[in-house]
Amino acid sequence: MKQILRTSALTAIAVLAPLCASAETLIRLDLPQDYSRLAVREMKAELGRIVEGAELGLRWQSASERPSEVNGRTVSVAITGRCFGGPPSQYEAGPLGWTKTINGRVLPFVEISCARIATILEPALRDEPQAVRDLFFGKALARVLGHELAHALSRTEHHAHEGLRKSALSPRDLMQSRYRLARADFAQPPLARPRPVRDPQVAQSTPEPAEALAADSGDDLGR
Repeated sequence: MKQILRTSALTAIAVLAPLCASAETLIRLDLPQDYSRLAVREMKAELGRIVEGAELGLRWQSASERPSEVNGRTVSVAITGRCFGGPPSQYEAGPLGWTKTINGRVLPFVEISCARIATILEPALRDEPQAVRDLFFGKALARVLGHELAHALSRTEHHAHEGLRKSALSPRDLMQSRYRLARADFAQPPLARPRPVRDPQVAQSTPEPAEALAADSGDDLGR
């Protein structure tokens, strides 16, 4: 009898263990060929500090690797351009990062422009040693990624009036201020309750046209 109870208890633990595991957030990172390892290392460390209290369980994986199983959510992040803390190969204006959308629906696909970040940081970092420039560049990357990650995980285009989730970040925001994002910044809003249908005949659905990939305008994180 004791053996049966012990076996039943072990079976229950085995079944419940996956349900009790902490949720993860897997970031599949696509880096350009020309990037600073120091800047990317600082980006990961700074993002960890920003989301420390959000319980995201961050895990990183290269986009070139086979996707691994994750107990939670996955976000694909593509970083483009020459990612060093130095003068950009060409000066660019426009959004620093954006989250892709399709028919108004926010998707877990983020893109970040190193050229545009370098354009903003260059005046402040021009006279600094290369290592210092790379560290500040990595910090700026983390701020932009934290902003976009909030969009991608909450699946909303919501912006705040202040903090890291505001619609535009200044050079000071990217380099000097300290930011923290909370668990609520990454939570998806509750689904709206469907309205009751009084006439059953009205409940017939109408086919919609096939979805087309919208322009990458899910977010306008600018200067």
